[in-house]
Amino acid sequence: MANDYSTRRPFTGSAPRKGEVLVPTFISKCMLHSGIDLDALETWHIAGCSILVGFVVTSEGRKPAMMKIFNEDVRNYIACGCPDDFCPGDRPRDNGHTDDLSIEKMIEDAMSEDAVSTEPAAKDDPASTAILTTMLDQLMTEITEKNPVYGTALSMLRDEEDKKDIIASVGLSKSQAYKTIKDVQALAKAFFSED
Repeated sequence: MANDYSTRRPFTGSAPRKGEVLVPTFISKCMLHSGIDLDALETWHIAGCSILVGFVVTSEGRKPAMMKIFNEDVRNYIACGCPDDFCPGDRPRDNGHTDDLSIEKMIEDAMSEDAVSTEPAAKDDPASTAILTTMLDQLMTEITEKNPVYGTALSMLRDEEDKKDIIASVGLSKSQAYKTIKDVQALAKAFFSED
């Protein structure tokens, strides 16, 4: 299988459980601290740069997004000239265009099957995760009460199901199902835009 990292050791020490996989993550000097098992890190040589790589546990469904983040960090590191003081999230300087995205554009690209989306790397913060989980639960309840079909579609979108699977599950024609998905996305956006 392509991109199978199951033989690697996670630098955090926690092994993957059922439904979880290991994925590479870019490790820069600014990230090195006592919580990282340095013996679990590898050095990959890409485009003339030595890249320090660690492996983290993620769900199988999040693997494509995590690979995008890893590849973007590596591309940016190489584009910046492989500096010692590089940290993930740094962008190449003076590249003639802006890499900044609006949150609306990022959400739109993430929801689109055709667009290439940029996902920000964020630290796992238990408090933020709990707040987000609570908000998502409220959104799910509110939308399901308004329309059970919308609730099903939103649940499947949250679980990163393909649109074709959502269409099959909601039992609507293709055009009605796509309209339902757009409506659910608009409701979710409106929910998170409320004060």
